[in-house]
Amino acid sequence: MRPPPRWIERLARVGIVAKAAVYLAIGVLATGVALEAGGVLTGGEGVLRLLVGQPMGRALLALLAFGFAAYTVWLFAQALVDPDGNGTSFVGLVNRLGQVLTGIAHIVLTWEAGRLALGLPGGSGVGVEGLVGRILEAPFGPWLLWVAGAVVVVIGLLQIGRGVAGNVRRDWRLQSLDPDRDRWPLRVGRFGLAARGVVLSGAGVLVIRAATSYDPREAGGVGDVLAQLWQQPASHWLLGAVALGLVAYGAFALIEARYRFIPSA
Repeated sequence: MRPPPRWIERLARVGIVAKAAVYLAIGVLATGVALEAGGVLTGGEGVLRLLVGQPMGRALLALLAFGFAAYTVWLFAQALVDPDGNGTSFVGLVNRLGQVLTGIAHIVLTWEAGRLALGLPGGSGVGVEGLVGRILEAPFGPWLLWVAGAVVVVIGLLQIGRGVAGNVRRDWRLQSLDPDRDRWPLRVGRFGLAARGVVLSGAGVLVIRAATSYDPREAGGVGDVLAQLWQQPASHWLLGAVALGLVAYGAFALIEARYRFIPSA
């Protein structure tokens, strides 16, 4: 297939920056909780609601809405056109299906950010629980959720593997980075990818649990996974490590926005 047009590449970079901003905010807020210095455990939608009351909050929300929409377009282009060459192997299909699922999640974020930017109340039932509840009511809904949850778990495990032992520069096509000269950005990327993999795997498990119990309240997103970590033994260290990892992932996304090779026509 032909690579996507040039304007898709530009949208991709804008979208990656928007993703970076949200992960940085999630990670910083969660780090505050781990250090007992304030903060809150939340996901993307929670960050959007926190922005409403800040100076220039609506303007920032409008920019994020545009960024999320741009990122959504790129994700679907990746899944359909496959410019990165994931192919039809098991891992390739998992990656492409993951791009579709991530795109759907960013449609929800785009809608929520747009509503809040316009001064409208946040949509009810637009989060993970609301989306899972609607899918449960659809034909074969629990089976669809099982597949979606399993895909998210596998993607999370793949990201942990890439963070621990993979080649971040190659896997993320950071072709402008020199692995000998730019070691610190790549180490930040590995740490961030591993932390995000932990969160994704946890979110996938929650979706599977909701499908099994036929209860959308069992599902959850990033904030719910962080809350689960906060309830575990050695919670300060566990949550702190993952929270700092999400900050690292946000920083890595900024590096990706600058240096990633994105095929375009």
